[in-house]
Amino acid sequence: SDSVKPRQKPKIFLSEVIGAPGDGNITLHRNMQRVMRIAGVNVVSERPKSNFLVKGFVNVSPPYNGSNDIAITWLVTTKEGRELGKATQNNRVPAGSLNGRWGDVAYVVAQGGSIGIIDIVEQDFQLKSNKNGLTAP
Repeated sequence: SDSVKPRQKPKIFLSEVIGAPGDGNITLHRNMQRVMRIAGVNVVSERPKSNFLVKGFVNVSPPYNGSNDIAITWLVTTKEGRELGKATQNNRVPAGSLNGRWGDVAYVVAQGGSIGIIDIVEQDFQLKSNKNGLTAP
């Protein structure tokens, strides 16, 4: 019988989100964890147990024409801190609308960002898994 080793899942530690106004840092972090878990990602709660680290950076422009531009960058690194890639999202929101509770916006942002993060992780993870072991044709 040919035994198939269960494919290891990448373990991701979501370190922090910084720079967001209002409750954005907390709600983005919480929503990203939730979205990634729903997507089947193994999100670990302790950094030493992870293969990948994700950190979020939020940048909100000064208001103009009644809006703020918001740029959110998710930086994906190895556990050792080597950069693997960035997933960036840009949105325009009504001026000041994120100064309090982010609410659903955090969930929408997390959904968009998680796709980019998972892509970066999967690519790197597959490279590594293909290196150690022959793949059957």
